[in-house]
Amino acid sequence: MLAITTDSTCDLSSQQLAYSGIRTVSVPLNHMGQTYEEQDLSPEKLVDLVQSTGQPATTGRYSAEACAAVFDEALHKADGVIHLASSTRITPHYEVARRAASGFGGRVRVIDTQSVTYGLGLHALHAAHLADTGASFEEIDSALPRLRERLLLMCAVEKLDFLKINGRLSGMAAFMGNLLGVRPLLQLQDGRLEAAGRARGSQAAMRELAKQVRSFGQGLQEPLQLHFLYAAGGEAGAEDLRAQLGYLHAKDLGVRPFGTGINANTGPGAVGVAALPARINLGAGAAMA
Repeated sequence: MLAITTDSTCDLSSQQLAYSGIRTVSVPLNHMGQTYEEQDLSPEKLVDLVQSTGQPATTGRYSAEACAAVFDEALHKADGVIHLASSTRITPHYEVARRAASGFGGRVRVIDTQSVTYGLGLHALHAAHLADTGASFEEIDSALPRLRERLLLMCAVEKLDFLKINGRLSGMAAFMGNLLGVRPLLQLQDGRLEAAGRARGSQAAMRELAKQVRSFGQGLQEPLQLHFLYAAGGEAGAEDLRAQLGYLHAKDLGVRPFGTGINANTGPGAVGVAALPARINLGAGAAMA
């Protein structure tokens, strides 16, 4: 039997992780010279820290030693480990995990998922389901690209303040954008969250997200499963998007919060959605709160 490990920025809940048997390597968060463990800093507290200081929070690099400790624990109950790392285009975790894996004599393999946040979490859930069915390293490795190629992950940013604080927008651009109600849309593309358009106002942003999901489903020509996501304070927006897409009769996997790491980038109020074919089995843990 294989065990699945991943980065704590996968944004899976403690219930999802426990039910699916997924272990995580804690990704540190840095703010004004202080380092926090993600599990010790809620999205709401992170938002408060950044807003009160005007200083950005960034995800840090975990150590090879921390990674190896998680692998060692997993191997107590498994024949091997597959570690699913965040995209190499955003984090160094893949290379760190590979160094850690080199000390386990081939019993640990590391995969660059080319994904982040809940997209990473979906890869982990699918891999854990396959591992439960007795799938081999090679079978899981070949299955994950098929998920990645059929995954839509998008979000709408509610306010531009955090984009300004993180250096992605000038102060004037953020001021004018907020004044005009501009809501940037971000999409996971080629291992990064890239700009994918904009809308004027929150309702227009929700309509645009709904339009993108509908178009994605038409392109796949098969039933979808939908996962609705929100940053701190954005739950009502996620429920609104969920209601707008109810007519699709997709498999609804519920509304859940983004983790602390993505909140550091989008700021509060962001709303997201992950869509993929309903036939891709994530196991019963996917529906956990």
